[in-house]
Amino acid sequence: MDHAAFLVAVLQVCRILANVEGRFVDSTIKLSEHMKLECIYPKKAVIIQTSWMKHNGSHKENVAVLHPIYGTHIEDKYRGRIYFENTSIEDQSLSFNKSTLEDVGLYFCSIVTYPDGVSEKVIEVIHPGKEISHHFF
Repeated sequence: MDHAAFLVAVLQVCRILANVEGRFVDSTIKLSEHMKLECIYPKKAVIIQTSWMKHNGSHKENVAVLHPIYGTHIEDKYRGRIYFENTSIEDQSLSFNKSTLEDVGLYFCSIVTYPDGVSEKVIEVIHPGKEISHHFF
């Protein structure tokens, strides 16, 4: 097998493993006292609900839920520290105004729409001294 064919085979296996075992991080930002986790739905559709979750070891924990009829629910742990700017109907971004080191980690923005279904974005918040790299978890 020549080197080019071998490289193509390895890349195919990596792509399959990434789809099965993990997901690429869509964006990475460094922790700061005031930060915005951007999540904007790019299409025109009815947004039913947006959920923000944080990966906490072996599971995801709820952070906040935004619903156009029932309003916003923010978990007690985050109350007073996070908010939605709601600059547009497509903008479901989550803003922090009092971040701490406990806020470092992986965040998931899950937007349920009609008729498109579910769209998810993964954002990694890293320690301010760490280098930003693109990887999957």
